[in-house]
Amino acid sequence: MKQFIKKIVIIILLVFTLFSFFLISYGGFIDSFYVKFTTPKASSMIIGDSRGLTGIRPDIINEELKNEGYELPITNYCFTIAQAPIGPLYRESILKKLKTNTKNGLFIISISPLMLLSENDHNNYKGEFVEAGLSPHNMQIVDMNPNYEYLIKNYSSFHFKAFLRKNLILQKNGWLQDNNLPSTEADYKKRRDWWINSYNNFEKKYSISKYRLASFDTLIKTLKQYGEVHLARLPVDSIFLPLEESMYPNFDKLIDSLSSKNNINYFNYKHESEIYKTLDGMHISKIYSDKFTKSLCDSIVHN
Repeated sequence: MKQFIKKIVIIILLVFTLFSFFLISYGGFIDSFYVKFTTPKASSMIIGDSRGLTGIRPDIINEELKNEGYELPITNYCFTIAQAPIGPLYRESILKKLKTNTKNGLFIISISPLMLLSENDHNNYKGEFVEAGLSPHNMQIVDMNPNYEYLIKNYSSFHFKAFLRKNLILQKNGWLQDNNLPSTEADYKKRRDWWINSYNNFEKKYSISKYRLASFDTLIKTLKQYGEVHLARLPVDSIFLPLEESMYPNFDKLIDSLSSKNNINYFNYKHESEIYKTLDGMHISKIYSDKFTKSLCDSIVHN
């Protein structure tokens, strides 16, 4: 009996070791967020939804701004719009990932109108948030490798077949490399139409949240204690701009006012989708992400 138990323990340890090795080596291929919770805490961060997740590259920032006095390297701590609307939950996770002794950090917030909306049947003032229960908000440990808390709480987001396709690769710096580029103009329009339909559904279910706007101001003020904060609105296909204006009228004026009040920069690239082309109307293609990030770095240096 003892020999049997011993063999079982050895097998369990072997499986645990092999699976840990697999997560450490290939976690970025099977989940679009897992690696973010395995890297060390950071002094500088890119924050936002999926536009920033695919469009802003930490490796370019680290190279372009290496002599500007910031505490680098920077990590991309962006998620999807389902996970990363502005609010106390996202702010709490950002602070978990942030090194508390940071003095000269760089914080780039990729902001969009969608991030300041709230689902109609949720009362933010009563602590009701549609993003509750999702990563990163359900995570206490954000810097352990391998991270079994993430595996336990977010196992459903693992896609092991994706390891073979390698369409999406989450780099260790947090940038999501999307290799699934449109093959034809028709393919591009099909993807864009999917987002248009999503916007129409979004507009029916969501509305402007004064709570999220106030929380955004709090986030800016909090991060300014640790370094320099910049806001950026990334380019989208022009077809989306009237839809966003309809959902959030005068958004740019509001963000301009907020940035002026906090003495920070707001870089508005919303009309530049012809320069920095997207793969679906919504997300900058990986082919242009380096060019866009260099432009963003240039704006940071010269403003």
